[in-house]
Amino acid sequence: MIVGRVVGAVPLPGTVVARTPAGGQFTTTTGKNGRFQLSLPPGAYRLTGHSPQVMGDGQQELCSAARTIHVTRRVPLHNVWVICSIP
Repeated sequence: MIVGRVVGAVPLPGTVVARTPAGGQFTTTTGKNGRFQLSLPPGAYRLTGHSPQVMGDGQQELCSAARTIHVTRRVPLHNVWVICSIP
């Protein structure tokens, strides 16, 4: 399980996508406070996201976690941040 938040200068509502190297994908939405939770099978995931509050050239900007996330059966991951660069 991953518990985290989508943030820019402040927490942001939006969507988070966890992708595996093989192309599998899991999606969740955040609350108004940017918080999200994903229950994922063990493996490596790259987290990206979008928020309607972060726009550039008329499109939502891509947000991302700083590193690949490694999920195990035993240890939930908390405080995972998906960061949006606000133009």
